[in-house]
Amino acid sequence: TNEELHSVNEELYTVNAEHELKIQELDDATSDLHNLIRSTDIGTVFIDRELRIRLFTPIASKIFNLLPQDVGRDITHITYRVRDDDIIDAIRRVICQEHVPEKKVIGADGRRYQRRASAYRDQDNRPAGVVLIFVDVTELTEVEEVLRKTNESLELRVRERTAELVTAQERLRESEAFTRNWLNLTTDGVWDLNLATQEKYYSPSFKTLL
Repeated sequence: TNEELHSVNEELYTVNAEHELKIQELDDATSDLHNLIRSTDIGTVFIDRELRIRLFTPIASKIFNLLPQDVGRDITHITYRVRDDDIIDAIRRVICQEHVPEKKVIGADGRRYQRRASAYRDQDNRPAGVVLIFVDVTELTEVEEVLRKTNESLELRVRERTAELVTAQERLRESEAFTRNWLNLTTDGVWDLNLATQEKYYSPSFKTLL
């Protein structure tokens, strides 16, 4: 009996040690996850199939009116600080396994975000909810706007310059036509050299002198 009791105690000790190890691993993983969540600059919200908030990053509180105690609350009860974007419709479409395209949205502070709504999957790869991701693209959008305006300005300048060249060429042709007409009519002996083409022209009166 003592041997059996000793054996049971050893088994309990082994099981307890394994449980403590698993708990420590879980604590470490949870700590890593919380540090990752606090350090990321991407707004992320995890929502289950009943539209309850599971987890969110601090940046997400700039997009939703979120507080730490809102974990477990229905996302439809949380104020969404984005203009012209039906986020609840997007969430429900993802839950129904519909594809929801990415969209650029504007927050209440005027910053611009690339919004993505995709399925959240469990360990068995089964849909378990929705992940909302908001990437701040304000600076990128501003750079794109500067490039767009620069391109428009360059295109306008090219069109203006092209029009100037066309006008100059037309005036040159008119001037050449006038000169040739005058040379044909004048009684003076005149010859002309086109420096660009090296073409020579002799007036009728000049030819009589040759």
